[in-house]
Amino acid sequence: MTFEDAIAALGAEFGVELSGEGGTAGFEVSSEDGDFEPVDVTLTYEPEGEMLLVSVDVGAVDPEGGDEPLLKMLEANHMFSGTMGASFCVDDGIAKLQRRIRLDAFWREGGKAILTSLFKSVQDWRQRREE
Repeated sequence: MTFEDAIAALGAEFGVELSGEGGTAGFEVSSEDGDFEPVDVTLTYEPEGEMLLVSVDVGAVDPEGGDEPLLKMLEANHMFSGTMGASFCVDDGIAKLQRRIRLDAFWREGGKAILTSLFKSVQDWRQRREE
């Protein structure tokens, strides 16, 4: 399955029209059952190794508002140091939860289930920051 075909199929699962043209697809999704608030997700195809980078926006990180230690930790983890699993990182002041996975494994393991799990983790993290 090509990246473009995979993205179209994933869009159908979420009920949105997606195009993988150019190697990137992005969309906003919210939970019908209230498990998580709306999240923005970007899927980027990395041809070398046929990898997929899944990136879910968590929210802005404010170093002036007491987030500086968190910001430093997230920035240090930006390149997935020591893990190929999901990791928090910061990109241009936006915290993200990212996972790099082989495209075929993404579909074998259930792409929608993987994304939904990440979305729920983002929701948990958002709630903890508000406490």
